[in-house]
Amino acid sequence: MPENTPRPPEWEERPDGSRVRVVNGIRIVDRSDRTSTPPGPIEHLVARPEEGGRVVILGLDAECRAVYTTTLHRSLRASD
Repeated sequence: MPENTPRPPEWEERPDGSRVRVVNGIRIVDRSDRTSTPPGPIEHLVARPEEGGRVVILGLDAECRAVYTTTLHRSLRASD
């Protein structure tokens, strides 16, 4: 791997047992139980709308364990 290739930021461990990191302005929270078998690749995406125009995206593995989660925020644009 070339020396100038950026590495993803390290995970920050949190008191509740989860870990978090920010990649390209997106906060990624991992709440998986790392003592069990590691989750597989993302098999399913689930989108859940929330108040204020936000949408929560969950990536699930084949056993429906959460592998990835993020929240998308509605952009505010001026109307004509």
